[in-house]
Amino acid sequence: VRFPVASRSGDLRTPMPALAKIVGRCGLLFLLGILFDVLGLILLLVGIFGSLEKFDFFIYTGAIVVALSLVWWTFWYTVNLEVSEEELLGVRTAGKTRHPNLV
Repeated sequence: VRFPVASRSGDLRTPMPALAKIVGRCGLLFLLGILFDVLGLILLLVGIFGSLEKFDFFIYTGAIVVALSLVWWTFWYTVNLEVSEEELLGVRTAGKTRHPNLV
C-alpha cells in the first residue's frame, strides 16, 4: 500500500486538497447541512409518494428538517468567511483608508 507523500511545496498529489477547498474550515457543519438536506428530502418524498395513512406527518417533518438545514448552511458559510487583518483593523495606507466604509 502506498500512501500519498507531500512534496516539498506542501501539496499532496491526491484529490483531498480539492475536497478540503470545497468543504472549507468546518467539515462538521458541512456534513450536518448535507445530512439534514438528504434526510428532509427523503421524508418529503416518502410523504408525497408513499401510500401512508399519516402522509402529512412526513411532509411537514421533511419540510421542517430542510428548513433547519439552512441553519447549518448559514453557520458553515459564516465560519468560512475570510476577512484580512487589514480590513478588520482598518489599517491606513498613505493617509487614506484602504476601504472608505471602514473607520
